[in-house]
Amino acid sequence: MADSGGNLLKRISILVITLCILVFACAPENQDEYEPVSFDVNQELLKEAPILRQLPFSMQTPLDMQDADSLDVANVNASMAADTNAFTKLELRRLSQSQAGSVIMISQLLNPRDTNMIFTDDYLERLKESFHTNSVHRDKLSINGIRTLQFIITSPEYVTFKLFLLFEKAVFQIDYFIPGNLYEAQIEHVQSTIGSILPKHTKE
Repeated sequence: MADSGGNLLKRISILVITLCILVFACAPENQDEYEPVSFDVNQELLKEAPILRQLPFSMQTPLDMQDADSLDVANVNASMAADTNAFTKLELRRLSQSQAGSVIMISQLLNPRDTNMIFTDDYLERLKESFHTNSVHRDKLSINGIRTLQFIITSPEYVTFKLFLLFEKAVFQIDYFIPGNLYEAQIEHVQSTIGSILPKHTKE
């Protein structure tokens, strides 16, 4: 990783545990339409997508981001597993971060049936409480054919894009944290990264 040592892992672990606590069971969602969207993807800003066979999709990350090694990912997963307050368990699949402080986490929800609460207004309010902000925007999107529930959360410290990718047999959570003071300069990186999300069959 670009920033070694315990402080970064501690900060990321706190972020991940916060995300775990927010997800728990409720009534089934109302199946509304997911609005197809397209993003301008600047390949000059992105790395090639790594081969992650455990994921049903691929995603490129910005050039300035470094992937955590397997030991760091295992340490974060151990921290999440030890959290007895989490309503739903996540397993971290990929962790990337930049020296400037942006972080991307890809996790799999281990109990996909327990994610229905994310479609409710109660979950929206929990996000506001957790991130200490009233600025949370929710949309149902179709990103390159993948049904996606997107939250954009603007807090004093970060602008956070939280994406739930809804596959038939699994649900994946992508969290993209951008320091607030860098957001305007990083908009094109964010759009390119999200626009690079593709179901595996379109790549293979």
